[in-house]
Amino acid sequence: SPPLTPGVIKIGTGTELRAKVEEYTDSETELALCAPPGTILLLDSPIIVSGFNLTLWSSDGGAVIDGQWRTLVFCIFANATLEMRSFTVRCGAGMHAGAIDSSGIVSLWDSTISACTADSAGTHAAGGLYVRCGFATITGCVISNCTGRALLEAAVGGILVSGGSASIMASSVVECAGSTQGLIAVGGIHAEGPSQLMLRNSSVVNCSGWATEGAGGGLSIDGASATVDFCEVARCRSASSTISAGGAIL
Repeated sequence: SPPLTPGVIKIGTGTELRAKVEEYTDSETELALCAPPGTILLLDSPIIVSGFNLTLWSSDGGAVIDGQWRTLVFCIFANATLEMRSFTVRCGAGMHAGAIDSSGIVSLWDSTISACTADSAGTHAAGGLYVRCGFATITGCVISNCTGRALLEAAVGGILVSGGSASIMASSVVECAGSTQGLIAVGGIHAEGPSQLMLRNSSVVNCSGWATEGAGGGLSIDGASATVDFCEVARCRSASSTISAGGAIL
């Protein structure tokens, strides 16, 4: 187990995680929680982080937070931060995001997001991470087997950045898929509008997008500012009646 340091609280269940988060809501302070490797924290409703800074950490393969395909896992408000190290977030299911829906600050280190889904009856769905605004840093992470479906527009399997900025380093998006009956579906990563994306030493592999108009298998940049260095986009697929690119749409 990770060694306890002053101020760090050990948790072992989803109930304990929720209780501590609710205790600190709007406290304008910091909460640090750790879980031993192999711990599985089951959720049946989202963890809402508002008005404080939440740090979650584990080690040696990490602990698991499991949405049981019942719920979005994390909702991060604009006045909050989430830092997560050596965790796996899996089986999340929500409307606009499956794993993390953020308007605040998110930092993910050496973590995994897997088997999460988002299903929107309107626009914007990201199976893994949805950055509405604020800032996200993703380092040494894997996002895999996530799916985003939106009826009208912007369906993304892995990461959707529609505002704010995201920095993705030494990470992989693998076997993710996006689909929509309308505009823009991307399997891997999509950045749009006034957002900023930095992608470095990372890969997008075996991802797919299907849209009536505008599909990208791996990577899509639509009006955003983007820097892409030393990255791989490989074995990605797309299908659309208009614009379609298996690798990237820029």
